[in-house]
Amino acid sequence: MNTKILIELIENISNSKRDGPISETVQEELQDVELSLVDRAIIDAYLLRQSGKIADAIEKWRSIANIAEEADNELAAHAWFSMGDLLSDNTPEEALLAYNKAISLEPNNAIFYNNRGAAKSLLEQYEDAIADFDKGLQLESNHAQTYFDRGYATLELERYEDAIEDFDKGLKLKPDDAQAYFVRGYVKYEIGEYEAAIKDFDHTIRLEPEHSPAYNNRAHLKNKLRQYESALADCDESIRLNFDDAWPYINRGFAKIKLGQIESALTDCDEAVQRDPSLAEAYHTRGEANALLGRTPEAKADLQKALELAEQTDNQDLKTEIEQSLQKLDNTE
Repeated sequence: MNTKILIELIENISNSKRDGPISETVQEELQDVELSLVDRAIIDAYLLRQSGKIADAIEKWRSIANIAEEADNELAAHAWFSMGDLLSDNTPEEALLAYNKAISLEPNNAIFYNNRGAAKSLLEQYEDAIADFDKGLQLESNHAQTYFDRGYATLELERYEDAIEDFDKGLKLKPDDAQAYFVRGYVKYEIGEYEAAIKDFDHTIRLEPEHSPAYNNRAHLKNKLRQYESALADCDESIRLNFDDAWPYINRGFAKIKLGQIESALTDCDEAVQRDPSLAEAYHTRGEANALLGRTPEAKADLQKALELAEQTDNQDLKTEIEQSLQKLDNTE
């Protein structure tokens, strides 16, 4: 059987029979089809993956690649690509080698370049990843995920305008991708476009109503825009969805300070410190609350701890804010 036809048939069967055992369904659907030993090896590789036996599936594809090379480059390329796909999450270095083999055998396949670019991004080889995404888009310009992946890579390089442009293009092709709106919102926040960022988080929440980070990020921006009551509501929802995340407690504590709810703000900051004692922002906000309550020793201790943590992460802006808070506290004594 033609390799492409066989693979498409297996994938179609798998997608349409998700409520039953995939292995039995595939065998049943293909029982009257004349299959070679290689055809059956391909089926076995898919079934191993479906059953979660990833290491076995990788070895099955490796054996198919070794058998097919020179005799059937198309099949060998697909086998190497499938190996790369299986290796990408846990061992991107090995995935990269597999994608290199696939591309050497079939150099005009857009998906091969796209996936190799993703593997390079995992290895923080962002410039090389972008080159692969560029090549993939030259071969197939209507692939939304490639625009998104290139956007992630350019974001890592702090090329924010390029990242936004890629997410814009990807979202035109795939306007229902909640995570793409979320990341674009983050990029817009980084360049100070707060209102536009909030709109992107709005889209994320509309598409994925239980996206806790979107509520938290929207709350953070609303605090910056002095929309404190609305920020509180977003923090409440973020906490409801993810009780263990420290950040919405910090943001809620900040909003409560601005609304004069100091004791309650202090409780939120305690919750944040308990959940993640490595966050300078948690101690900073708690220090501000303690200062407002006249608890100067506690405030100083919190602010000194916040400064220490900010120095460890080399967060210059936060360091400046904390130093200003300490100076203000010293001036009131």
